[in-house]
Amino acid sequence: MPIQQEQESSAPRSPTDDAIEALTRFLPSAEPVKIPLCRGLTLEFGAESGRRVQITAADGDPLIEIMITDQGPVVTLRQARIHIEATEHLQMSAHTVTVAAHDVLTLRAGTVHERVDGDRETHVGGVDRIEAAAIEAQASAGDVVLKAERRISIDATSIGLNDDPCPAPFPWTDRSKGLCE
Repeated sequence: MPIQQEQESSAPRSPTDDAIEALTRFLPSAEPVKIPLCRGLTLEFGAESGRRVQITAADGDPLIEIMITDQGPVVTLRQARIHIEATEHLQMSAHTVTVAAHDVLTLRAGTVHERVDGDRETHVGGVDRIEAAAIEAQASAGDVVLKAERRISIDATSIGLNDDPCPAPFPWTDRSKGLCE
């Protein structure tokens, strides 16, 4: 009987599909393969586990899981402490990015540049405190509105109202650089 070659599918195959197919060819059965690693860790993959590779702790809890989905790979890290470090550049990019801290979120940088192309809302359940060497705020296309349920206090050694005879935008603003109308 002549050997028939498989006909190529019209849909392009991804390298992930090829890698999974190569792994499943070496599996002895539909049972998952568990490979012991150092310190009680186990590498697990198999036909039964679908398109998933896991590294589990000695107690069976998954620490690292790579799941291949129709939307692409999903990498999950489960550990008490995770440290990500890049010596030059770290970039995160997505349609939606969510950072959630159940207790404390700390951000630290030499300089922070933030650009929001739409609206920005900040909701603080407690007191919002700002400390800076100086504070500058500019509304380039509208009003500055302050509302308080109770008193607004302004204390300074000098308070100037309309004391700049030729007010100009701050030099750091888009308006001073000619970027907005």
